[in-house]
Amino acid sequence: METNENNNRKMKAWSVGWGWIVTIPLASIAIIACMKRFNDLFCAEKPISSNAIDLLKERYVRGEIDKEEFDQKLRDILSV
Repeated sequence: METNENNNRKMKAWSVGWGWIVTIPLASIAIIACMKRFNDLFCAEKPISSNAIDLLKERYVRGEIDKEEFDQKLRDILSV
């Protein structure tokens, strides 16, 4: 009877100890991966040149600038 009791204590200590040692790092890695993915999807900004080109196109479409000014500004943006 005493042997079974000792074995049960050893098994409980073994499973609880290793369970936490494995679970905490895996959970931490999963949380970090989820945070990075969320940041990449929702918080990442477009490159500046892409935003500038989009704004330039919008101004041209609305008629705020003519073709010559559009071409000049586009060259300026792309040369940076």
